[in-house]
Amino acid sequence: MDQLELVLTICLYILSIVTALILGMISRRFSEQALRLGISIHVALIALAIVIYIVFPEADAWHYALLLSVCSGLSLSGWVLRSPSANTFIKAYFGSWLLSILVFLWSPSLLFYTISGHLSEFRSELEFHLGSNTYLTEQQSMLNTGKSPGGFKVIRKYGIYNKTLVRNLNFAEAPVQARLEEIRADSMVIHATLADGRIQSIGFHPGMKKNSIVRKPGNKPLQQAPPHP
Repeated sequence: MDQLELVLTICLYILSIVTALILGMISRRFSEQALRLGISIHVALIALAIVIYIVFPEADAWHYALLLSVCSGLSLSGWVLRSPSANTFIKAYFGSWLLSILVFLWSPSLLFYTISGHLSEFRSELEFHLGSNTYLTEQQSMLNTGKSPGGFKVIRKYGIYNKTLVRNLNFAEAPVQARLEEIRADSMVIHATLADGRIQSIGFHPGMKKNSIVRKPGNKPLQQAPPHP
């Protein structure tokens, strides 16, 4: 997925959520004929995406047709759910588009890869348990091709919340195993096993505060400046 398509996907999806909310609040002002027209456009976009994919599977046009069909379904969901003339099947169909919000909250990258037609490029981020609630996690970017890993970060998990200790740890290649060799108040050492059997070690100072004093071997202890009178 290139940068332009990624930005377009994110903007259209967020705009669709806002549109669904607005149409749900002001739907009474529009006629049922206008709603049927919107549903017809949505169905036509889905059919167009399927036809382009079958006839021109290598073309990028079907990605955009798929994105527009998804966003049109999400945009109309609020309107359809408030419509007294829509039957149960129609309401259930358009209401199901709202479930994409749950996918967005769980994994935005998975959702954006899916609705843009790039699901085959999606892969789960590499993650290694270092002990307790500490993990080595890949910093995956949606602009990556998925063929090689990016940098890594060390996080601590607190339920659904994560605290990042350090970012931008780079290995020679994707590790297949990682373990925490040493952890102190001001330092941490990770040994990562690479695919060819080599072991690469990385040491760093995680989460240090700006006013902390770090004593290094061979250096004299740092002293705080006397307070101003």
